[in-house]
Amino acid sequence: MASFLSRLFGREEKSPGFRLDWDGLQCRPSSGGRKADDWAMIEPILRGMEGGDGHVILGLKEQHYIQAAVGIDGLVVEYREDNGDHYACVDPLTVQRTIDLFKAFFEDPASIHEKGRWHKVDL
Repeated sequence: MASFLSRLFGREEKSPGFRLDWDGLQCRPSSGGRKADDWAMIEPILRGMEGGDGHVILGLKEQHYIQAAVGIDGLVVEYREDNGDHYACVDPLTVQRTIDLFKAFFEDPASIHEKGRWHKVDL
């Protein structure tokens, strides 16, 4: 399965935090790292994919992220670990399922393996 990843996060972000990109826009909601109430901003952006278009990246730390896009065959969700391993979800995806995966990653990135079936992607 080919990755839809078109760019990686810049290397300027050296401290833990998070970054959100969607459709060419970028937001760094909190300078001191992610906070529980930041999720209230993220979920509506993901819900915007219900219109059948969009690309969202949620990054935690440099090069550690989850991303979703609407492709020809529907939604695609991938994530990348700090060590560079890249995975694509092979489960059927809906917008709500995508939101659930993003929220799991937001709350505890280490638990993402347990939240779905993943296929390692060689980039």
